[in-house]
Amino acid sequence: MKKTTLLAALLLSTGVTASFAQTTGPELPKVSTETETHYYFVKNANNTSYYVTYASTETPVQLTSGTSKDKAVIFTVSNGTAEGNYTINAVNITTGQSLPVTYVDSQEGANKVKASAPGTTENAEWTLTAGEAGFAISPVGEERSWNMWGGQGQALGLWGSKADKGSTWIFTEVTPTDFQQLVTLVEKEYENWNTALTTASTGKNLGTVGFPTDAASSTFKDTVEGLITAAKEDNAKAFTLNGDFQNALATLKSSIVMPEDGGAYRLVTVFEDEARFALTWDGTDLNRISGVSETASGAELPAATTFYTHKVGDRYLFVNKDGKYLNWFDPGASDTDKKGDGTGATDAYDAAINLWTLEPADVSGAVALATGTSDATLLGRFQLKGNTKGGKSYYLNPRQPGDNNQAFDFVSQGQSDKFYDKNGRGQHRSFTFVLEEVKPETSCALKVTDAGLATYSTPFPTTIPEGLEAYTAQYDAANATLNLTKVEDGIVPEGVGVIIKGNAGNYNPVPATADGTATTSALTATKGDPATVDAATTAYVLGTVSGETGFYKLSESDRTIGAFKAYLTLSDAAAAAIRLNFDGMATGIDGLIVTDSAKAPVYDLSGRRVIAPVKGGIYIQAGKKFIVK
Repeated sequence: MKKTTLLAALLLSTGVTASFAQTTGPELPKVSTETETHYYFVKNANNTSYYVTYASTETPVQLTSGTSKDKAVIFTVSNGTAEGNYTINAVNITTGQSLPVTYVDSQEGANKVKASAPGTTENAEWTLTAGEAGFAISPVGEERSWNMWGGQGQALGLWGSKADKGSTWIFTEVTPTDFQQLVTLVEKEYENWNTALTTASTGKNLGTVGFPTDAASSTFKDTVEGLITAAKEDNAKAFTLNGDFQNALATLKSSIVMPEDGGAYRLVTVFEDEARFALTWDGTDLNRISGVSETASGAELPAATTFYTHKVGDRYLFVNKDGKYLNWFDPGASDTDKKGDGTGATDAYDAAINLWTLEPADVSGAVALATGTSDATLLGRFQLKGNTKGGKSYYLNPRQPGDNNQAFDFVSQGQSDKFYDKNGRGQHRSFTFVLEEVKPETSCALKVTDAGLATYSTPFPTTIPEGLEAYTAQYDAANATLNLTKVEDGIVPEGVGVIIKGNAGNYNPVPATADGTATTSALTATKGDPATVDAATTAYVLGTVSGETGFYKLSESDRTIGAFKAYLTLSDAAAAAIRLNFDGMATGIDGLIVTDSAKAPVYDLSGRRVIAPVKGGIYIQAGKKFIVK
């Protein structure tokens, strides 16, 4: 049930029959006072199945006529400023506000009667002229009166003839006994939420991404159960019960845990048949964002399904190990703005299209819904809204492969459209996503060893996590040393290998919105994929031997270096280990010299390589000084 639902929606929802006390003949409605309030539906006398209903939820509220009982309006009538004049208020049970019904200008026409902001007095008084079947409701001193203006679904208008059949109205009072039916309806909605929260608690999901906290869940249950108990004993509290319930529900939803800045997640679409597909970059068959079944084979999902997040303002960017930034798209659209480049991803961050609005999934505005779907049944899921280059925003609506063997696809129509159903072509559509957290130790993005060091590289610019420092490296061949320079702007550019210094632990990269300035380093970056170094290349990797940390030769048997790491390659190196020089402080690996030091290259004291050392000269070989005799 939507938050904007009014009292009428509760009284007249499917399966609940309200009991009314109807006036006999053209009897004036009872006037509400400070001590007594009377509530009415207003129905057309010519066709009593037509109620005055809400056509919108924003103030001023457009009024219309229709048989949709869940949109029928509740009214109160009060005395106006002169005898025989009345004010008519539309009561919003959710907010508790009385919205004065006013008229627009002095012309005939549709859409002339609205429920305005609380306290509005201009054009807010009416006269009630009795006829045989009901009343003509007119602006003071005018012949114009409320009119259905074309029948069901048409905006309530003002017509010049009070005798017109569409201009006669009946006030049907809602009795105090009817208000107790509100309690039953709220109890049913609360039961749905209680079931959803209990299931989340059993699955240990409370307090995780997409779910409210355990404390908020307990408070919600206690609050609503207390409200229901009080409403059963007091009609006045029954009247405000839905509004109080919606307020408690809003508080519960405000505690829903959102994605962590810098967290790693799989964006998993959940369809109404419970099938689950994780978004991924398909760089082969489709060359675009696609989906891979999470349950079809039971196999481990590919690394490309992990997206790293960064929160920018109140929106999020998502980028994966291929350096692909997710953006909204519809690959089958004829509208070039909606289609974009047809891939759903960019290779560089673009704030215009790479930022997403994440909202807890709800059924409000859904075009198509599977039977039984409600906000409560969607607990734990999100809806994602992205922008086109043209500035329009759309919800992302993935579509399963259908009977016609289409690939995993996306669908869009209107900007606010959401689908959660199975269409006529056998295709399941969904706007709902679960964000499955990928732990740092699983994503292997960055692991700082017990020595407090790690190598790192990334396929996208990255903000260094708090508490860590990054250094670029330049090789000093004469001293077999990597001289390290701190990255001052805190950003590791895409494809630049660095050394990370800080507390031991697992960290996820935090995508940056700037490129970074530290663009050169002697280290080779693996970026988002493991790299295999051929046997002919002399490569060094970070390691600790006998308590000394430095760069050591890569194993001859295992030539693979992991993703998100960096390594050193040297064309003519003979040193078994390379020192790390942090601002003049070198790691202590002096004793780790190559076995066959005679084959190591020779350098003078200035670091220049020497082919033919001369007698009496002082040189450096394999990190050791020597004199040619």
